[in-house]
Amino acid sequence: MRTARAAASLGLIALLATCGGSAGAATRGTGLAERPTSEIRAMIEAVSPGATVAVPAARYVGTLVVDRSVTLAAEPGTVLDGGGAGSVVEIVASGVTLRGFRIEGSGAGPIGEPSGVLVEAARDVRLEDLTIVGTYLGITVRGTRGVLVRDVLIRGRAEAAIEGEEHAVSDQPGEEVSPEGTPSMVMGTSGSGEHEGHGMTGPGEHEGHGTTQAPEPGSGGGWEGPSPLPSGNGGLRGDGIWLWNAQDAVVRDSRIQGTRDGIYLSYGERVLLEGNVISDARYAIHDMYARDVTIRRNVLRDNLSGCVLMYGGPVLVEGNAIVESGSPSTGFGVLVKDAGDVLVRSNVILDDRVAVHVDDAGRTGGA
Repeated sequence: MRTARAAASLGLIALLATCGGSAGAATRGTGLAERPTSEIRAMIEAVSPGATVAVPAARYVGTLVVDRSVTLAAEPGTVLDGGGAGSVVEIVASGVTLRGFRIEGSGAGPIGEPSGVLVEAARDVRLEDLTIVGTYLGITVRGTRGVLVRDVLIRGRAEAAIEGEEHAVSDQPGEEVSPEGTPSMVMGTSGSGEHEGHGMTGPGEHEGHGTTQAPEPGSGGGWEGPSPLPSGNGGLRGDGIWLWNAQDAVVRDSRIQGTRDGIYLSYGERVLLEGNVISDARYAIHDMYARDVTIRRNVLRDNLSGCVLMYGGPVLVEGNAIVESGSPSTGFGVLVKDAGDVLVRSNVILDDRVAVHVDDAGRTGGA
């Protein structure tokens, strides 16, 4: 039952929720012609770098690799369908803009970490007005500078399992590979427990973030045949947006729901997360080892935990609404774990199991 104070805050939450803007205007078309993504590749190759390509409405099937600086602007209803293999769009050139598409049909994951959009080693990439539905990872950004994600709607696999809820509070160490290629000690993650509100059980030990070690086919443990996914549980959720070693990244005015972590930061620096709405995730925002992070004017509602900040800093958490983080295992509005220079101020934090929890953090303050 909501408290009177929580009810009084709904006006603020509704106001903040409008920051999601017109996220994901592209919708699934009906009666669209099916075409190969090679047709879009031909359009890219036919123009000079920096040009704009107007992509006619159709359902384009297959992985699309963008290796030239262009703007791809979709006509309403245009769909990019990966056909269930790998990432749907791979951007490997700087100066690319992707706008107006519906994106679906990545590989099942977690093996290979398939994404709706993968941006790798490219600068100044803009992802705008996209709808990404049912992919394992929504958007993955690796080793880039100056990426902007704006007005994007990501709907994950809400029916699938969330593994590793106890990640933030476990005492068992695991390893995560740093950008320099050396293992860094992080909190261990286990997918063996039942998770509130999902009724699913993870497949076992979870190494790092986004990769799961699967038993060999035929070895038992509920696995059948060659599929990397546990039978009968609808697979696993991936993160909505994963920023790995990204610099000067901005995620703004987007909506993310039904994912593992809404936005996951791993290393990187100078990151702005502003005006986003994140719901039905394990951790709405999960920050590990990132520096100079600003989390401002977001609505984080009905997640297992809100902001989980680990090992990095400085971080500013300001002007957010963090509501109903209700997991009995975690349920933190804000968790600060071994992070330094964290400032939490002017937030609405209501109906969470624990509003703010600080564990071995240096120079953490609130107002």
